[in-house]
This record gives sequence, structure tokens and C-alpha cells, in this order.
Amino acid sequence: MQTLLIILFNAVLTSTILCLAERLNHNIPLGIKRSFCFRCQHQLSWYDLIPVISAILLHGHCRHCQFKFGMHYAHIELLGAIIGWSLFSDITVWITAVLLFFYRVKISTATRYT
Repeated sequence: MQTLLIILFNAVLTSTILCLAERLNHNIPLGIKRSFCFRCQHQLSWYDLIPVISAILLHGHCRHCQFKFGMHYAHIELLGAIIGWSLFSDITVWITAVLLFFYRVKISTATRYT
């Protein structure tokens, strides 16, 4: 049970890091608006925000306008959950990995749109 909770926690954390990086790179305020589709601006429901599972069920598309955002989010969330779980026993290494991951995601999403 503890392992499952650690994996879920790391998947949610990875998803949050991806969201923060996208918002920072698009100059969107962090606390003002809930998660939304960048194309149609539709506010995402809670069940659209479940890491990995919602992306798989929606085939990497927006539920409202069918805009394809890709499966790379699900892949990164799953990878982050697995890596986070494997590093969780050493909290210093885990925190360092999370910070480096955020830095790398921020740079990669910034260069994707330029």
C-alpha cells in the first residue's frame, strides 16, 4: 500500500511540474486559473487531471475540442512516478532529482515553442 501511495504521489508531483512549466513558459499566472486546454480554453474537469490514466483514456486529446496534446505527458508522468518511487528512500537524492527534473522540463517546454 505504501509503495502505491508513493507512486501516486510522484505521478501527481510530475504532473504538477509539467503544468507549472507550461504556465511559466506561456506567462500564465500560476494561481489564477484552473487547468485548461490551450486551444479552446475549456476548463478541465477533475477527472481530466488524473495523471497517466486520463491521458490514456482520452488518447492524448482534449475532451472538449479534440485538440491533440500528445501522449508525451502520460509518458513523462509515468516515468516520473517510477523514478520518484525508486529514489524515494533517500530523501536528499529525491528532492535533488525533483528540482533537476523541473529545471529540465522548464527548458524543454520553452524551446519547444520557440
